[in-house]
Amino acid sequence: MAMTVMAQTQQGYVKTLGRPDKPGQPLSGVSVRVKGGHNAVLSGDKGTFAMPMAGMKAGDAYQLQQVQKQGFELNDPGVLGRPYAFSDRVPLTVTMVSSQQLQADKQRIENKAYEVAERNYKAQLSLLENQQKANALTADEYRQQLQQLQHKFSKYESLIDELANHYARTDYDGLSQKERDINLCIERGELEKADSLLHTLFDPTEVLRRNQQALARIEARVGEARRLQAKARADMEAILRQQQKDAEYLYQLYTISLGRFDNDKAKFYIETRAELDTTNVDWQLEAGQFAGEFLADYDHAMQLIQRALRNAVNQYGERSEQVALVYDKMAHLYEDQKKYAELQATAQQSLDLRRQLYTGDHRQLAASLSMLGTAYAMTGQFDKAEDLDEQSIEMRKKVLPEQSLEMAESYFGLGYVYICTGKLADGLAYMQHSIDIMRTLYGDNYIHTADGYHNMGHVYMMTGDYANANEYLTKGLEIRRRLFGDFHPDVAESLNGLGTLFLNKGEYQKGLAYYQQALQTRLTVFGEWSPLVATVYNNMGTAHSYMGEKTQALELYQKSLAIQRKTSGERHPETAATWLNVSLGYEEMGDYDKALDAAQQAAEIMVSVLGPQHENVASCYYNLGTISAALKMYSQSIEFHQKALDIRLANFGEKHSDTAISYHGIGYTYSLKGEHLKAIEYFQKALGIWEKTLGLQHPNVKAGLRNLDACYKAYIAKKPKDKKMLLEYEAFQKRYMKAE
Repeated sequence: MAMTVMAQTQQGYVKTLGRPDKPGQPLSGVSVRVKGGHNAVLSGDKGTFAMPMAGMKAGDAYQLQQVQKQGFELNDPGVLGRPYAFSDRVPLTVTMVSSQQLQADKQRIENKAYEVAERNYKAQLSLLENQQKANALTADEYRQQLQQLQHKFSKYESLIDELANHYARTDYDGLSQKERDINLCIERGELEKADSLLHTLFDPTEVLRRNQQALARIEARVGEARRLQAKARADMEAILRQQQKDAEYLYQLYTISLGRFDNDKAKFYIETRAELDTTNVDWQLEAGQFAGEFLADYDHAMQLIQRALRNAVNQYGERSEQVALVYDKMAHLYEDQKKYAELQATAQQSLDLRRQLYTGDHRQLAASLSMLGTAYAMTGQFDKAEDLDEQSIEMRKKVLPEQSLEMAESYFGLGYVYICTGKLADGLAYMQHSIDIMRTLYGDNYIHTADGYHNMGHVYMMTGDYANANEYLTKGLEIRRRLFGDFHPDVAESLNGLGTLFLNKGEYQKGLAYYQQALQTRLTVFGEWSPLVATVYNNMGTAHSYMGEKTQALELYQKSLAIQRKTSGERHPETAATWLNVSLGYEEMGDYDKALDAAQQAAEIMVSVLGPQHENVASCYYNLGTISAALKMYSQSIEFHQKALDIRLANFGEKHSDTAISYHGIGYTYSLKGEHLKAIEYFQKALGIWEKTLGLQHPNVKAGLRNLDACYKAYIAKKPKDKKMLLEYEAFQKRYMKAE
């Protein structure tokens, strides 16, 4: 008689995300594939599916490799790669969310968070101002508290996207009524009510102790006797369920604290949650992000992210989306610290991994392409950056709505690359499109829009289009003033940018007036002893230098140096950079020996702090080359300029404007030596790069053209019968000098 064999099958159910106004619904047409399986199964009309699991017995581990449906994404990406226990009785539930719904919910929650944050900021600012008027605060106390408030507001805004993503993905189907009420209060910005409700559920100061004591009791019971093991396991499951609830309450309190700009409580809540379960990848990442973004405690942030990486590898395997997400967080941390080599390496790891995970277009794959593009742009590898940015944009167009912050960021990044490679019209068009998207999403009174205008203004300034630079920098200033009033660091940043613009235009008095406004704002917010105040003094020194007021310029450079030495320390990159400015002041006064000493001091600090291959070291060598040339130490000058060139070629490659500066420096020294043929060779190299990256109307390019023209004339005066050079000079005149 033939025997009937029952197939081993894992049943499952796919549902949509439950939201406050609509419970989750069965989702049909979802493709589900188990890791190692050859064929995917589709969920039916009731959202159910059945996966054949040949050779499996109850309790055996399996992993999902694919869960896909057009227009939807996994609500929890950790579903892929997570180990599940096979059961022919207990179905597996998977939750997906409509990408369109997710985007809409995120936007709604972001808008409310911005609204509440701005209202709280203005209320606290008003309170501070009233306390100052009533003499309840000293000037130093007012300045310190104002600075802390502005820092908290700025950092809170940087995390709104993360917070909105968390709450937009909350599945209301599994929440109690009180938990639903708490989430709704937070989404609506009713932070006080949410805080009150949360404290009726648990005591956050006791949760870590309670959790640890409970775990210890369970571990003791497990050891007592085998007869208690079943009960201990059941108790452990209950503790872990409670741990999940405690963790969510802590996150909600963290959210509320951020909205109130209370970083101390926010730190306590988010780090308590991380310590509840040190193997939870997401909890470590979010605590690490807070440490880096809000506290600038990069070492602690990296420790938490490294812990997350170890756990992600152990729990999900090296080839998993969770590991890729950790690489993303690590890359952002390197970007914040301007560690571009580490940023590039980590972004490459993220991209390589996701190319193994996803065969088609995917949002996360596009994010990795964009991040690596940013890393290449930071180091002047614009060809690679352009290719990656274009790939990212095409992919994002397929998986995201056009009006999204990710698309805006991609357009801005590609636009910047186009600007740097001489494609000015395309670059500016992409950057304008980015700003238009941000205006659609956030309006004219959001900080993202102001930042976009400010950055666009600097790009126009970089290209020499001062009219548009003025328009965009002014728009950014107007929005920032509406949001923050007159005395805010972002307002000072806008004023400082406008000062630099008018300095570049040759309107020195007007530029100096903007610098003085920026100085007054920064003095009010930070006091005299601040690196940001030192920066304005330095810029004011440059303005006086351009006006021929050399003594005032040197005094301001020295004032800036005194502040940097006190606030940043002797061995700090900013202190070294200020030494360079002092060197410039002495150089303009004609005191080249003191100028050389100051530049050498800067170089020694830069090398010891940043290493011999850093771009700032190249800047020091360039200045040393210029001063040595003024002292007629031409061989030494060329040696310093060559060192700067070697560093810039290694860091940025051949097609970068800073590389062109070094070529120009070598050419200028050869022209002083009277070796005009060599000077022409290096001037031509500089001009070839500048023409592509800056355009012919940029002040640097015009100065380079004049120097090259003078070299041609000097050479031809010595050798008037050199027909080849005469023809070459004639072609140069026709192509470039008509505009002059």
